[in-house]
Amino acid sequence: MAQDDPLVGRTIGEFVVREKLGEGGFGAVYRAEQPRLGREAVLKFLHASIGVDQDARQRFLREAQLASRFDHPFAAHVYDCRAEPDGTVWIAMELVHGTTLADALAEGPFAPARFLPLFERLCEVVQAAHEKGIVHRDIKPSNVMVVQSAGQLSPKLLDFGIARMQGEVPQEVLLAPPASDTTPSERDSTSTVSMWMTAVGGFIGSPPYMAPEQWADAAGTGPPADLYALGVLCYEALTGRRPFDGATNEELKRAHLEGPVPPVGAHLPSALDAFFARALAKKPEARFGSAGELAEALRAALVPPRRLTARAAALGAALLASGALLWVWSWQGRLPSGERRVAIAARNLSGADQAWLGRALEHLATRRLRDGDRRFSVESDPAAANAVAQIDYRLEGGGVQLLASVGRAGGRLHTLPAVAAGSLSAALDAVLPQIVARFDEGLPDRGPDPALLAEMKKRGTSSLEAFRLQKASFEGFYGANYADSERFAKMAERAVEKDPGWSRAYASLALIQGERSPAAKATLAKGLQNSERARDAEGIVLLESLALFAAGKPAEAFSLLLPIVQHDPSDLLAGRALTGIAYLANHVDVTIATLERMQQQRPDLQFGEDRAEYLRYAGRRGEVPAIISAWVERAPEAEQAQFSQASMDLAAGRVADAGLRVRRALLVHGEATFRLAPACDILLAADKVVEVKRLAAQMLSGNEFDQARGHKRLAVAAVLEGRFGAAYESLQAGWALGRTQGSEGESVPMLELIAALAPLVATPQDRQRYLDALAEGLTASGWKVNAAPAAYEAALARAPPGQCPNAEAILAAVPEGAQRTAARRAVLRLAADRGCASCAEATRVGISAGEDNTRSLFYFGVCAEREGSLKLAEDTFRGLRGLYGSRSAFHSVLARFHLGRVLDRQGQKDAARAEYRDFLAHWEHADVALPEIEEARRALAAP
Repeated sequence: MAQDDPLVGRTIGEFVVREKLGEGGFGAVYRAEQPRLGREAVLKFLHASIGVDQDARQRFLREAQLASRFDHPFAAHVYDCRAEPDGTVWIAMELVHGTTLADALAEGPFAPARFLPLFERLCEVVQAAHEKGIVHRDIKPSNVMVVQSAGQLSPKLLDFGIARMQGEVPQEVLLAPPASDTTPSERDSTSTVSMWMTAVGGFIGSPPYMAPEQWADAAGTGPPADLYALGVLCYEALTGRRPFDGATNEELKRAHLEGPVPPVGAHLPSALDAFFARALAKKPEARFGSAGELAEALRAALVPPRRLTARAAALGAALLASGALLWVWSWQGRLPSGERRVAIAARNLSGADQAWLGRALEHLATRRLRDGDRRFSVESDPAAANAVAQIDYRLEGGGVQLLASVGRAGGRLHTLPAVAAGSLSAALDAVLPQIVARFDEGLPDRGPDPALLAEMKKRGTSSLEAFRLQKASFEGFYGANYADSERFAKMAERAVEKDPGWSRAYASLALIQGERSPAAKATLAKGLQNSERARDAEGIVLLESLALFAAGKPAEAFSLLLPIVQHDPSDLLAGRALTGIAYLANHVDVTIATLERMQQQRPDLQFGEDRAEYLRYAGRRGEVPAIISAWVERAPEAEQAQFSQASMDLAAGRVADAGLRVRRALLVHGEATFRLAPACDILLAADKVVEVKRLAAQMLSGNEFDQARGHKRLAVAAVLEGRFGAAYESLQAGWALGRTQGSEGESVPMLELIAALAPLVATPQDRQRYLDALAEGLTASGWKVNAAPAAYEAALARAPPGQCPNAEAILAAVPEGAQRTAARRAVLRLAADRGCASCAEATRVGISAGEDNTRSLFYFGVCAEREGSLKLAEDTFRGLRGLYGSRSAFHSVLARFHLGRVLDRQGQKDAARAEYRDFLAHWEHADVALPEIEEARRALAAP
């Protein structure tokens, strides 16, 4: 019973234990909650009888250490691990909701087309582990959770409990043989509960999946053993049976060491027999060289390339020599003569594992073909197609090379000329027209897609050109992480020119311009004056609601627009307008629900990031990681998804992974001046200031939009070097440009950094001017939670010495509830820092879950330090020291000094000196004489 279990209900670290999920010979597994982050987790506890063994304790915690070094979307994440003073040893891991592959196989084998992408993803995570030197050693169906999202199957590889780093000297903990390969806990369909450390006799692993060498020397096994296990798993998934079996472990061992691989059967491609002969080779060196190569070989066996026979090749040469007419006749003879339904299939020719790029290629190519004029239809499901465009891709010279082959599904394919470009997007620009031309041959011109014409009529325009311009500008603007507002605004303006009576063209332009900007207000006024109301009554309502919103009446705008979106959830333009309006009208739930629906419709656009951002505002941060991870998996071509995941990687300190995400986005979409901004942000997190200055200077060669971002990043780099005067000048220039660009201009973040620097380098008059501008900018943006502290700081600067502003009068503008509580907390810290409140009170209020206002947190840390709450101050400053964003750069460096002082007071002299040195590495030669610099020097000079 749960009430008899002493662990249920207990708080372990930050986790509250809720229920027991399973137990094995090595430990027990529980479901838990982490209240601070609002997320569920799995806690693994080492059995007390084993925990007394120091080697066993070290081995148990080693699972977390290994997995914490390895973070991948297809592997379960480790959150924390610890040995408690009472001897309790535990690991906290991600709770994965899904079903085990073992359970899925209990219902029968997979269809090859459904299993192939799942297996490729599984190979991707194993490849990534091997590249980091980690060998799993226990890959089996019960250690693979299968998660389904939008019809796509994705794996989560569990249980690195018997994994090891290549080259390390193992200290194995051998347990008594389990009764069977799996325990009941391994077949739980909703959680990460696989019983780790499957150990049998003198070996470690799971007998049905163990490579021959693993039976003799588990400690010495390397990546080939994992590839063998993947081969066994693959054989079982496709055939419904394991390749080797035995009534005892000894019989199993003999089968793996000596038995031949059984044929797969006539119902599967015969090429699989050769594939499994190599995948399950007895000698490690005879197997495939990597998990990526294994996945590619399976794809080749299941979807083999079509080759001409010698006779057909000779006939083709003769036809080609006879003239173009015969060639066209021959080519058309290889395509369906009537309706052509085309599917895109990507194949990786790179040596490295680039399966994600293949998925991005398929998504991007399919969408582009659907958006253009063509005489054939495009299918996402290959089973529904009667023609195929196979696009082989290879990474070469820092770019992408594509080789397309087209033809009848199941027939011979005709290869088109290869193309190469610096990005996948540019390469597709070159190869897709070739594909369209081939599949269009011999078919009559069917005109615009009937579905497109129906959509145009529904939305109120008969101008095909205007409709396409509006669609391209909207999707382009909401599909890029740092959108080129000027370019997409001009595109939307052309849509207005092509159809000046169309309400939605004006609405789309206003959204791109920034709903509340002067340009947007002028566009809305013009749209209301010129739009023909009889065409699209809902489009007129959209314009009217945006005009009300721009006039500062979000509640009225919300009431007007909500019925439109409810009536037609597919109207992305109206839905996008509603999200901002609903939030400022205090309907956060409507905003989040609308964005969730829009993300399901168009995962390639930015709605996933918007949804994550509003969840953070709503205090639901715990939901965000899973949403972003699923988004990246579903839409690997989405620029916003990759950058959102990069931001999360940065926040978790995974700088290398964040850099990888940015490189992937640039590889797909290409380098552009406006895309250098996220690259700079990644480099700032890695403290690579010189490289940031080079890229930011390059951004200054772009338009005003790019220049504003370039100035901001030059300023952050200057702050990190202690060049406060140069940072202030860059911020002034950036703000002057950015304030005309709406929220995309990043003017508010620049003002927040100016507010931090102003006491050092600005005149009192300029400081007051910028503080007022910050308060006004935050108020105009509708972020009243942050506007109130900014308004209070501006009031503090205006107040005569010894007088304090009326905080409650300022807070009255913030809606009651969670928003006002958060604003009051930030105001209280400011007041305490300036002597208008007590630090004791500010410390007592504490920190809210997910709080990210860097300046406010810094003031809290200072108060905790003053009050003697040294551990609280230490935790706060540690959280701030690695943040280098525009809002946080100044206080991030200053936090290092304060952390050193707090550690010094706690007697941690060496750690304190390290923080002082780190602080001075940034600011020792600062152009402003800060007292903290001299104090750090004295501390380091002391014996």
